[in-house]
Amino acid sequence: MTLYNLLTGQIRDLTGVNVYPVDYKGSLPEPPYLLVEFLTPKVNSLYQEEVVVGQIIFQGYFDSGFGQSEPFDMLSTLSKALGRLSVSNLIITSYGMVPVSRKEDSDTKSLSRYDYTFNFHFYGET
Repeated sequence: MTLYNLLTGQIRDLTGVNVYPVDYKGSLPEPPYLLVEFLTPKVNSLYQEEVVVGQIIFQGYFDSGFGQSEPFDMLSTLSKALGRLSVSNLIITSYGMVPVSRKEDSDTKSLSRYDYTFNFHFYGET
């Protein structure tokens, strides 16, 4: 099982929000939903195990025009969910980062997008 499968499956189970890869081409559900991408610029070998250091970026999509309560609740939920993940070799090194951006979705003006970034280290098989 991949890091992506482990992480997104548990996030979905803990939050009840659907999670899709950032390049997903199928139809998306009604908001809220999350798109996720992993930025992994650094992979090291440490004692014959892989060490992956990077960032997890969640793009949260919400209905526009209803304020920031739901997006900030999602930030709290993601932070708590990441803290409760049962992935033994995953260490999230920053929790609760403020959404790094908010903008209208370029394709659907009725959606607002919030980006949430978390740093991580993963030891073992990816």
